[in-house]
Amino acid sequence: MNVELDRIIDKVKKCIALSKSDNPHEAAAALRQAQALMRKHGIDEAGIVASEVSAADVEHKSGNTARPPAWETMLMMLVGTAFGCKGMFVPAPKVNGRRGAGSYRYVGVSALNKQDSFAMSDLRLGQFYGIELDDFAHEVAILALWLAEHQMNIAFHARFGKFPPTLPLKPSGNIHAGNATAMDWNDICSKSPGDEIYLLGNPPYFGSKKQNKDQKADIASVFKHTRTYKNLDYIACWFMKAARYIRGHNVRAGFVTTNSLVQGDQVGLLWPSIFDQKVAINYAYKPFKWGNNAKNKAGVTCVIIGLANEDVKDRWIYHDTAREQVKNISPYLTNTGNVIVFKRNQVLSGLPEMLVGSR
Repeated sequence: MNVELDRIIDKVKKCIALSKSDNPHEAAAALRQAQALMRKHGIDEAGIVASEVSAADVEHKSGNTARPPAWETMLMMLVGTAFGCKGMFVPAPKVNGRRGAGSYRYVGVSALNKQDSFAMSDLRLGQFYGIELDDFAHEVAILALWLAEHQMNIAFHARFGKFPPTLPLKPSGNIHAGNATAMDWNDICSKSPGDEIYLLGNPPYFGSKKQNKDQKADIASVFKHTRTYKNLDYIACWFMKAARYIRGHNVRAGFVTTNSLVQGDQVGLLWPSIFDQKVAINYAYKPFKWGNNAKNKAGVTCVIIGLANEDVKDRWIYHDTAREQVKNISPYLTNTGNVIVFKRNQVLSGLPEMLVGSR
């Protein structure tokens, strides 16, 4: 017996037990610790499960000592299936030429520890947070998470041969109804040292000429630190709030947006404020045509932009099926420094003044 290995396995099991804590931060930290110990000592899930294999004997009361009746064998198999065990009949040894009552032996992992093995699946609905403005969309998001969990449980079962029961339905994530531009994202998903958080979404697109009164008020609130916000696209609010949320924490964000944010006047209006938060673009997908199955769909050109703390090492630019690793991604989504062309009120050449660009 390897006493040291048993000690490590016991520690891993305690971490797995803590990963079921109602405190999401404590649960996530415990799970990370368990996985780190497993990687360090070369322990896999099979090793954890094997350490819990045990046998339990149930005395056989049948008068037939050599072979149990068929109904008892069927009952043994049914009990074993229900508890995830393997059942077998063990005849008693002969004593003075006579054999006593045999026993049924169940070999397997206890119900409690079998559930512990599900902790090897890192993701749980309680780790998902979201904000939806519309009440109907809020309810749909909750339902969508349940459906996604069911799909992932099927995939998990195909890989590992088991999955936790879906019914009864458990709380589906932490989806809040409200205005994402007006809410403090730290109140929705608080951050702690050691957390690993990813923000993603497809925020609404409204140019400055198409915003209603409430949307203009949202922009004014988010960008109250600057005077040059009135011409910003509405989606700029999500980038600004994400940059503030990311700063100094292990958080990354990725948003689908129209390419307006990476060209023309928008670059000078938005990106200096983003970079002031010590945040950089860590990946970008070059412009592509947005497509869906809707009738009379608009021909919108989109990009995908990822944000991370400025000390991020790996930075990638994607275009179609190719990708390029770069040292820096400019706000124009090019492999250059963060050089920004700002709007000017005076013409640099003798050409006629341009009042309004293309729309």
